[in-house]
Amino acid sequence: MSAFGTPFGSFEATPTAAPTTQADSGEIWRPPQWNKPAPYLITLTQDNPSGGEAIVTNYYFDAVLRSRHHTELRKTEQPTQIGANSVDHSYMLPAKLVLEIGMSDAMDRYAPDNYTSNSSKSVSAYQTLVDLQTMRVPLTVTTRLTTFQNMLIDSISTEESSRTSNGLRAVIQFSELLTGQISAEIISSRPQQTDDNPQGTVTPDTDTQQLAPYLHTNLVQQAQQANAGTHNNSSQLIPNPKCPGAGGYSSYTTPQLYDRRTRQPIPVPQN
Repeated sequence: MSAFGTPFGSFEATPTAAPTTQADSGEIWRPPQWNKPAPYLITLTQDNPSGGEAIVTNYYFDAVLRSRHHTELRKTEQPTQIGANSVDHSYMLPAKLVLEIGMSDAMDRYAPDNYTSNSSKSVSAYQTLVDLQTMRVPLTVTTRLTTFQNMLIDSISTEESSRTSNGLRAVIQFSELLTGQISAEIISSRPQQTDDNPQGTVTPDTDTQQLAPYLHTNLVQQAQQANAGTHNNSSQLIPNPKCPGAGGYSSYTTPQLYDRRTRQPIPVPQN
């Protein structure tokens, strides 16, 4: 058995007559409890470089000596309206989990592919936990009570002593990484981007072009009447079929008239 108690969840050590070293039995001891699914494990999910299904790796422990689950809800301390939805005034804080685990070099591996980077399983287990912490990849942590998603390893605490010369005893603290998704509302079927949108073309105003000769002729006639002293001080309107009555000119005699389109002085014929 492990020096830390019965594997996977029993916090009370139970004596056993099973051999503890490979030299005693000719093979590494494998606890009979490991024939059942492990209640505690860490799951790492990574993208497949070849583009196939995601790569899923599970990490197991020889023993879990203690676990502490912590979930907390925080609510407003201000008064709320009677009958108000409490969801609008409270939110969940990131979940936290603390595992005290044990690893022994005198025991077989729960999974053959776990902790193989070092000849000592306990050393390899510690290095693997540090690597998972350094990678900062969200983990899935399964316990006997529940499953936590999007967990990061906050800290790993170990203490070496004469009792752990062939094993590992560590306290791992996890906390949840809160995530969210923002949806973008499409308000146009075409993206509005300054560099990508065409600037468009300028279309001449045909109504103004058709009216321009009349405007010039009318202004010239007014100037001739003013010089001849025959201006009758009556307002002469320029007809506009799309806007009747628009385009009136003042009857006040001005010394100089200007073309509306070119803003150039209109030559007045001399008598």
